[in-house]
Amino acid sequence: MMIVYVDGGSAFRLLSDQASAAVQAAAEAAAAAAASSAAAAAASAAGVNLPAVAANRMLVDNAAGTLRESKTFSQVMTLLAGAVSGIASAFSLDNNTLYKVRSLKDRWLDSYRLAEELNFTGGGVTATDAAVLQALFNRAKAAGRGEIILPRGDIALEAAVSIFEDGTRPIRIVGQGPNQTRFLNTSASQKLFNIGDAAQARTKDMTLEGFQLYAAVAQDNSGRGFNLRNAQDITFKDILLESMRNGWALGEGASATNDVTYVSIENCGANSPGTSATPIVLLGSGGILQIAGSAYRWNASGGHDFMQHINTSWNWDGLYVYGQHFEHFAKYLRSTGKGVVNLIWTGGQMDRADIFFQCEAAAGGSNRNWDIHDIQMLGFSGQGGGIGFTGSGPTEQIRIKNNVFNGLSDAAIYAATGEVFVTGNEFIDCAYLGASAPSGGAIIRVGQGFARITNNVGRRSSGSPGVAYRYGIQWDGAALATRSSGPTNSNVWYNFGASAETGTM
Repeated sequence: MMIVYVDGGSAFRLLSDQASAAVQAAAEAAAAAAASSAAAAAASAAGVNLPAVAANRMLVDNAAGTLRESKTFSQVMTLLAGAVSGIASAFSLDNNTLYKVRSLKDRWLDSYRLAEELNFTGGGVTATDAAVLQALFNRAKAAGRGEIILPRGDIALEAAVSIFEDGTRPIRIVGQGPNQTRFLNTSASQKLFNIGDAAQARTKDMTLEGFQLYAAVAQDNSGRGFNLRNAQDITFKDILLESMRNGWALGEGASATNDVTYVSIENCGANSPGTSATPIVLLGSGGILQIAGSAYRWNASGGHDFMQHINTSWNWDGLYVYGQHFEHFAKYLRSTGKGVVNLIWTGGQMDRADIFFQCEAAAGGSNRNWDIHDIQMLGFSGQGGGIGFTGSGPTEQIRIKNNVFNGLSDAAIYAATGEVFVTGNEFIDCAYLGASAPSGGAIIRVGQGFARITNNVGRRSSGSPGVAYRYGIQWDGAALATRSSGPTNSNVWYNFGASAETGTM
């Protein structure tokens, strides 16, 4: 490489430098390219129309695909909800939905919301809510949706909502909780919900959950909460009745056997003051009813029964009540129809009654295969009797064991006929309140039938009110080989007015 320089005496000054010239040329070319690229970008940006930047917003392509628009999160959610439900709505993330933390697919693809309906009055001036809910159910069923979400607030029903589902797709109707979502009646004889119908295909696989029925208008004896016909596999959860005479009618008026089967009432309850000829649970034709859980208490202030079987043509087959807490019903189970067969009633507390179980099967019927055990039946103030079996139909295979009867003023167990097995019960402070115990008054009274009474104990505390029963066991009628009180001293009775037993086994 040839280099030309000038010698200045104290330093050299280059006159030519090929390497520096090459670097300078490259830099000049890069600058020219950058300028060209910036010009192209500016030209491209000039053709794009973007909204101004704003906090908490999203860019969404418009329906025509020609512009991008700035939307709030709520507006975006409304667009998404409408895309899957076909209903325009004003969506907001508040406590009106149970599903704040679930995915959009879980929330919307399978659910309808009553709050979305523009005509929903929420218990307002015009009572059109039954029509709205009915239309919503019909649309959900037609679309194959599996869930209807109810809003918070009062929903006044001007007529019964009729629900028919053949089990092709199970459906769930859910509110925000018994004290948050309330259905109100608007007339005394009204049925709030018809579930199933004799003229329809059998209704199956439904769950109703998390709301309250409230008698804004005092029910008469014809009013019903849930009226079930020709239905099976129906579940009620977290349902509370307030001021309702009747909550559930199962197979009432049915013309065939097993009209309503496999019903579960879980974590439910009722506060039902006032006098009524209608029970909270009315049994007609059917079987397999389970009542379990203890989220709410059952109370009637002495005015009417908890449960009654009335159908004289068809029995009820399968009744299972577990761990319930009751207060002051006139009767807890009254069987005056063809009969209840296969019953287990266990656990919990039954506080005050005229009589706890009154079993009077109609002619041709039978109350059969009952197991009543581990219950506290509290009479207080000398109120009422315990368990009575009379009527035209027979009593068969009744087991009463390990219960506590406290404070009764009539027979704790009375079986005029039939088969009873009474074992391991306690009878505490049971006394008549008159000046003296009636002649023949007894804790357990048994008529002509098959009976075995063993390992029971009765006592009366000193100072308890009233007069002690005269006998522990009273055997009515002629001696009968099928009656027995077990080994000697198997039953022990303290502080009674006469002997431990009277009559002949």
